[in-house]
Amino acid sequence: MFRRTVTYLLLAVSALAQSDAKALFEIAKKRLVVAQTHAGDGRLERLRACVPLFERARAVAPIGSRERARSGLEAGRLLKRLGDVSAAESLYRDVAAEGPAEEAVGALHELATLHRSLRRIDDAVADLEAVLVRHPTQTRACAEALVRLASLHRAERRIPEARAALSRCLDHYIEHRTVVLDALDAWVALEVGQGDFGAARRTFEREAHRIRARATDSRSRASTDNGLAKIALRLGAAPKTGTPGVERPSPTDS
Repeated sequence: MFRRTVTYLLLAVSALAQSDAKALFEIAKKRLVVAQTHAGDGRLERLRACVPLFERARAVAPIGSRERARSGLEAGRLLKRLGDVSAAESLYRDVAAEGPAEEAVGALHELATLHRSLRRIDDAVADLEAVLVRHPTQTRACAEALVRLASLHRAERRIPEARAALSRCLDHYIEHRTVVLDALDAWVALEVGQGDFGAARRTFEREAHRIRARATDSRSRASTDNGLAKIALRLGAAPKTGTPGVERPSPTDS
């Protein structure tokens, strides 16, 4: 009986802490909106004043809670914006390590962006690979991580690795239509950049069939066809007739 009572008390305390954290987070968000709309000289000071509000919300929230993770992400983004890169990186790492999956993958993507801006390419690659390894059920975030990995590899002239990342995205995450369209666009651009227009066209025609086959209603088909038509412009001509439903845009569309 005593143990059950203690358990209930702990649960009540945790629920109260989460409620307080959520209220503090909402206050901090509102203050941030006001600070962002301020056009005067004190704008940076107003933004800086929001950081301790998010940190307070994070401090009172239970470890592993969404409120703690969201507060950490917002504080990290603000600190990065204010130029405190080290503090931002530390917060992102904490959220990536202890946060719920959705927020953790967001923190890993933020780390990748931060590390790329600092030219810490190997760290950025490791951040994105961590999304794939630690959070395989976050499929959209995984697909986006592969597209970003390809971009990093291409920038470093690691062309086979870039192709492999894009191929993996299209093979395993084709249900995420907008992301795989980005992946196909990046792949076609990669081959065109290598001067291999034949490979670019073959890649486009093969993958366009697969992407369009997933479009099951008129709205998604129209959106898919529009995306494919824009990618086809990289080839300097319309897709061959083997690619159904994709026509060369008219001059007025370009």
